[in-house]
Amino acid sequence: MDVQGHLTFLNPSAFEVFGYSQADFEQGLNVLDIIVPEDRDWARANIQRVLTGAHLGGIEYRIARKDGNRVPIIAHASRVMRDGQPTGLRGVAFDVSEFETGRTGAAPAAWPGSGVPRCCRGDYHGNRHGRPRDADQPKGV
Repeated sequence: MDVQGHLTFLNPSAFEVFGYSQADFEQGLNVLDIIVPEDRDWARANIQRVLTGAHLGGIEYRIARKDGNRVPIIAHASRVMRDGQPTGLRGVAFDVSEFETGRTGAAPAAWPGSGVPRCCRGDYHGNRHGRPRDADQPKGV
């Protein structure tokens, strides 16, 4: 995404998870319009933190699909620089809704036969707990 939050790339999995079409994307989508209203201020602050160089690690956000349904995601992002200036964020987001079901007692699910959560590679943002990425890494890695 660019520094204003306009999405500049979404892969096919992102279209499936978010429920938006290629035509919607071409008309323009802003990441803050996709994030649920109650998470927007916090997401906006995290975007600014990443743009200034913070490494926030994975953060859980709730997005609103085009049909209005909410989907929990875990997003990781890093700053994109050009000529010493931030030009946006590059990231990956994981749809964790099927794993949320596991918290309520049902068996968690993933892509059939894969054992890994559905993934959208796109452009997203920052960390709910403000935990630096290094704190999440095992020593010696």
